[in-house]
Amino acid sequence: MVLSTRKPAGKAIVKEKPGLGAVLSTATVGFLSSSRQAHSAESSSTEASPYQRLKPSVDAFRKFLNTTGIDMEISGSLGIQLLPKLGVLSQIQNALNQRYDRRELSRVTSYRINDLPTAQEALKYMRYATAVYGREMIAAAQIGKPMEAAKKRAEDRTTRECISEHINVPGEDIVLLDVDYDHETNHNHLRHFVAVEHANRKVVLSIRGTFTLSEIVVDITAFSRPCFDGGEAHTEMYNMAERIWAAAGETLVRLLRENDGYELIMTGHSLGAGCASVLNMMCQRNERELIEGHRVRVFAFACPPLFTPLTLVPEAVYTTTNYILEQDIVPFLSVDSVRHMFHCVRAIEDYMQTEMTTGEKMNLMLARAKPPEGMIEAVHEVGARRLQPKEGAPVLSIPAAVNIWMKEQPCGEYDFEVCDPEVLSWLGLNVDIEYFQYHLPPRYEYALENLMDEI
Repeated sequence: MVLSTRKPAGKAIVKEKPGLGAVLSTATVGFLSSSRQAHSAESSSTEASPYQRLKPSVDAFRKFLNTTGIDMEISGSLGIQLLPKLGVLSQIQNALNQRYDRRELSRVTSYRINDLPTAQEALKYMRYATAVYGREMIAAAQIGKPMEAAKKRAEDRTTRECISEHINVPGEDIVLLDVDYDHETNHNHLRHFVAVEHANRKVVLSIRGTFTLSEIVVDITAFSRPCFDGGEAHTEMYNMAERIWAAAGETLVRLLRENDGYELIMTGHSLGAGCASVLNMMCQRNERELIEGHRVRVFAFACPPLFTPLTLVPEAVYTTTNYILEQDIVPFLSVDSVRHMFHCVRAIEDYMQTEMTTGEKMNLMLARAKPPEGMIEAVHEVGARRLQPKEGAPVLSIPAAVNIWMKEQPCGEYDFEVCDPEVLSWLGLNVDIEYFQYHLPPRYEYALENLMDEI
């Protein structure tokens, strides 16, 4: 990759904006309202210990491990003490991150500022990605407004009206609307909608991801399937992309025919971002035959790793921009990365067995003591050592030449680095008690609204 992240020097201007704590509470309620269990865990998280706040994540990982069969490979790490061991791993990773900045490790070396979409354009399509989740998510994204007032406003309006207002497109220009789950809904494909932006000469497909942490972990960490003349793609995302095209493809092609010169934009968050990226691979083949030669770009938010090797799909890679926020887990989540994470847990177990007394182990597991330097180095060495890929689980990458990794700064605004997709795929998972918070669509909207004016 030839793009880089070194940003021009500039003075950050602190904007007046609502406190992040208020945004988080609002966003969390909206995002988790569809999952009673997840909502219950989140609402009590402020009173729980750091290790207990990891419990929903650990339960989701256990489900993933059982689903994929990896539990047999690393069964020694699946005992009753998995939760505190992951808590220790989190502490170790935090220490290592202070020494080796993950964004710095993955940043590319040169870029032209004109190659990057503006923050305003990214925010516009992030609003599409939020809107496809429906009225509650739109209400949660009303940053700075009281949650109850936002929910009441959403309840008084139709889904079409809420989406129209959030994306600033007339309701009659939302041509296809398939975002609600009910008894008449076709559950075979992800929810989505199609809108036409006549002012900007765009046809936009927005695809929704999933809601709960358990769904995210299990769905994203599926195995791969052969495709595209020797490549391998994430099986479920490829299958879901095919279903989305079966549901919306005819409408998209018709709109592009009726509006000559319009560009196709596809966007989504999480699994929606992954499906949009796979669709872009399909659309870019054979001189964009599937969409009759029209231009197409993808704005992906929190896209998971889903394809290898990227050299087989260069047009799709260079027409996709992916956005990553802070410690969001999804852009690093794959069978390969989970296997590596549990081998780090194994390194912690080995060190405890050979180098620590019973009392020292007890204090460490109860979070009364910090991990010793020797344990930190042992995990660092294991983390840098690559495992032999499991059959059907190669090292997948995000198919985007530009991955804009955003991080909040002390001034309250967000800076960014442009990161290489193949390096990102080798960084592995960070165990973080707040990584699900970072994944929330309203968090992405908030970050893009406060992104420094360097994009």
